[in-house]
Amino acid sequence: MALVARRQDRLRALADEIVVAGGVRPLVIVVDLQRSDATHLIGDALAAQGADPQFMANNAGFGWIGTAAALDRDEQLAMIDFNVRMLTRVARLCRQPGAPSCGVLNVGSVAGFLPGPGMTVYYATKDFVL
Repeated sequence: MALVARRQDRLRALADEIVVAGGVRPLVIVVDLQRSDATHLIGDALAAQGADPQFMANNAGFGWIGTAAALDRDEQLAMIDFNVRMLTRVARLCRQPGAPSCGVLNVGSVAGFLPGPGMTVYYATKDFVL
């Protein structure tokens, strides 16, 4: 098992909880998924450990509250990049040529099922996830 996130202290605490509960210590990969090279860093870390993931659960994402006209354009574009582009890049880690395929679980939101006042762009990105 591997855990990936940007906050090392939280990842290590979660890894410790898994061990205390009787599990095997997971590989901890500290990387900010907003980095353009994040998937390369994750792939390199997995390869260095000889790890071939069988399943991947992607629960990363963020949203801004406010009308599309009132929110900062660059922040909205960053949200689209993260919630859509990053999700696609990370999912591709399980579909590398010559590598074993793995199952992908993309965790979305109820927001993907319906329009939402004050979070239009976020809701649209969650629809993509679904």
